[in-house]
Amino acid sequence: MGTDYAVASRFNVGDQVVYVGPGFRNGDLGEVVGVAKGFDSIYRYDVCFSDGTLPDRCFGYELQLHRTESSKAA
Repeated sequence: MGTDYAVASRFNVGDQVVYVGPGFRNGDLGEVVGVAKGFDSIYRYDVCFSDGTLPDRCFGYELQLHRTESSKAA
């Protein structure tokens, strides 16, 4: 007997994020423009980076919410 666990998306469309994964994008700022849940129940995030390139598809572990000064004070 299996149990289904509802897993919420870590990020939402419009969230400002920082890429923290490996590679040349490390440290780049971007905005989540799409969220897709795969057949394997793992979310993928389409991120449009500040350099204006087309959205890249990222896994949640590659992203971190970008904290601005105003959000740190709250």
